[in-house]
Amino acid sequence: MRTGLVLLLLLVAFGVGEAKILNKCDTEYSRCAFHCTQKFPLDKKKWNGCMSRCDLDKKLCKAGKKLEEFKGEAEDFFKGFFSR
Repeated sequence: MRTGLVLLLLLVAFGVGEAKILNKCDTEYSRCAFHCTQKFPLDKKKWNGCMSRCDLDKKLCKAGKKLEEFKGEAEDFFKGFFSR
């Protein structure tokens, strides 16, 4: 029973952390999209290029945050694994 409770708490904690990461990336994306709309209101090709850069930046932001989380978890795992 305790294992299930601990697992549930970990899942909830991870979900909260993930929401913060996604919100930061989403906020930056919104700023970028607004900038594109302001800079290229009538030029669809330039606007599409600008929005493509915003999309790429958003994906890199999310991937980078996930990679940082994984790196920390992997370091902790291996510290425990190799300790005697």
